Amino acid sequence: MAKFYFDIDDGRLRFMDDEGFEFADVEAGRAEVLKTLGEIARDALPRGDQQAFTASIGNAAGDVVYSAQVTVSGKWQAPLLG
Repeated sequence: MAKFYFDIDDGRLRFMDDEGFEFADVEAGRAEVLKTLGEIARDALPRGDQQAFTASIGNAAGDVVYSAQVTVSGKWQAPLLG
């Protein structure tokens, strides 16, 4: 098991993990980053059509070992009726 630290940025707020999480390996940490990004994006969608979410995991030495970004970009294609 190894300890990894998550940093998450939604463009407005940044969370920097100072406690860490134990994972079997970096692949398990990567899977958690991707799962977490999906959950964050899903929960934030009602707040707007333009949003980018970034998450990274670092090792105990402070090196970023994996990062991912999800971008939501929506726009209306036709005038609204009514």
